Amino acid sequence: MDRVKTPAELCFQKDLKAVEGLVFLTITKREPTSIEFLFHFTEGIYEGRELPFRLSVKPSYPFEPPKIHSVIRKLFHPSVCPNTGAVCLNILSLDWRPTLSLEAVLVSLFCLFTDDTLIDAEDCLNQAAGEMYLNNCENFKRETLMSVSLV
Repeated sequence: MDRVKTPAELCFQKDLKAVEGLVFLTITKREPTSIEFLFHFTEGIYEGRELPFRLSVKPSYPFEPPKIHSVIRKLFHPSVCPNTGAVCLNILSLDWRPTLSLEAVLVSLFCLFTDDTLIDAEDCLNQAAGEMYLNNCENFKRETLMSVSLV
């Protein structure tokens, strides 16, 4: 007999249906309350590369936002914690609303990694990356590309 799904699982599974149509994303692993996925970049600093992430929800989803972690622990980016891989995005904290979809979250995250103007180097999880982005953009790009070439 199948296990009864929780309300969070049902909501998460429903939200995933819209995500499956995103051309820049491939889901590589699916569980009742989490997914692992790849972003495929065709522009920006990560052009021609794929970055793996893990998204998970708690039993209180959608009243609490999902959590997103870079699978590359040392991904050099102002919005990625260098110790845990946790991703910081306003839509995942202060701006979260239960009416927001996973699609909106993933599009926002993808834009953060394709559009350098969205980086908030003043308020970041990785201070070294934020400072380098502000003070020496070329070194920032080089360090960023080195962090993804280690995959």
